[in-house]
Amino acid sequence: MRWRNWAGNLTADPQQIFRPESLDELVAIAQRASRENRRVRTHGSSYSWSELVPTDDFLVSFEKLTRCLEIDRERQTIRVEPGINIWEMTEAAAAAGLTFPTMTIVPWITAGGVIGAGCHGTGRDWQTVSDLVVAIEMVLADGSVRTITHDDPADLLDAARLSLGCLGMIYSITFQCVPMFKLHAVDEIRPLGETLDDLQSIVDDNEYVEIFWLPYTDSAWIKRWNRSDAPITVSSLGRRLTLIQQYLSNFLAAGLLLRLVATFTSLTPKIMPILKSFIIKKDMVDLASEVLHYQRYFVKFWDLSYGLPMARAREGFEVIRDTLEEFRQQRRYPLNMVISFRFVKGSDALLSPAFEGPTCFLEPLTYLTTPGYEDFYKAVEDRWLELGGRPHWGKVYYRTDKIPELYGERLQRFLAVRKQLDPDGRFLNEYLEDLLGLSGASGTAL
Repeated sequence: MRWRNWAGNLTADPQQIFRPESLDELVAIAQRASRENRRVRTHGSSYSWSELVPTDDFLVSFEKLTRCLEIDRERQTIRVEPGINIWEMTEAAAAAGLTFPTMTIVPWITAGGVIGAGCHGTGRDWQTVSDLVVAIEMVLADGSVRTITHDDPADLLDAARLSLGCLGMIYSITFQCVPMFKLHAVDEIRPLGETLDDLQSIVDDNEYVEIFWLPYTDSAWIKRWNRSDAPITVSSLGRRLTLIQQYLSNFLAAGLLLRLVATFTSLTPKIMPILKSFIIKKDMVDLASEVLHYQRYFVKFWDLSYGLPMARAREGFEVIRDTLEEFRQQRRYPLNMVISFRFVKGSDALLSPAFEGPTCFLEPLTYLTTPGYEDFYKAVEDRWLELGGRPHWGKVYYRTDKIPELYGERLQRFLAVRKQLDPDGRFLNEYLEDLLGLSGASGTAL
């Protein structure tokens, strides 16, 4: 029984894989793990690059826990099982006239995975997706069921809403929604230097912004989304045609260009300008749920992602560009997709990279078979750490030794909650022990 993640960089051969369909089955798994002294890890869609899931003991798949359990129109909340994917959850909310004020761009990852790894969208006025969580129901190591809400001490919810899966097995998550709204989405191509000069004002002047840069070009692709009362300008057919165009663009980019530059890397600076032709530019008004989930198809890639204080965003980008040039002087071309800027207001989650306030998440993406990407990522990571950056838990990162320093007393508060809810370390694996500074199944701090 082998588990493998999406990118293929991780595998595991657990003693047993469970696919529960109910809360009672989760309770039974916890009780059995306790009797047999087994550890338990859980997984959703397995789109993470980091080693949060692998275990030799019990692995619990959420693939059958995919229901929307309840929608409260009065409180504007939705309660779901952890295996439901983001698009299914979004559609269920939309049917009740609700939506999410921020959400991941990718719609096919699961709700449990999104909050477990601290995923985020972009939005000047909004925190991360984990910060939309108002209640979490989880099965603890002894088989008891605990619901954590705002009525509990603050650290309990702020730990559970980004738990790395090491507090218990989540059965349900309640998200705060807002009434459905429309967004005016405008894409533009601007000179890179002008974009960097105006970066703060671009963020300040728009509710939602995402910026992309194609390596070895002098242009930035800016996506702006702002609320609008104007009529929707996109038909159902238009949405389908856009998805078809996305699929064809990604198929061609992967099948022809990215595979080409990953094999003949010296072609990268010549090919990158050509990739600009695959950009689908928009000027439209549509439902927020449609606009926020604008990308449905992806080739397989590596993704280093760090959250940096907004004030260091430009420096963080210049680290990428300067390091890329250093590698170019060595005739090495490790980056061949895009660099993404996304912006959040901050986060209350104890282990969120955005806990200090307005944060820019920078992500250099490169095709899966590209040689030399790790050397490049490690060089960038070291410089980002000097700028106060923190890694996205679900993406690629290497400097796990820096985690205690990066989170300080917030990590200690998280570990206190972890000790309270899982005193015997039932929901740890070796990677988490190393990451969090813990030893053995007791989960005591070193």
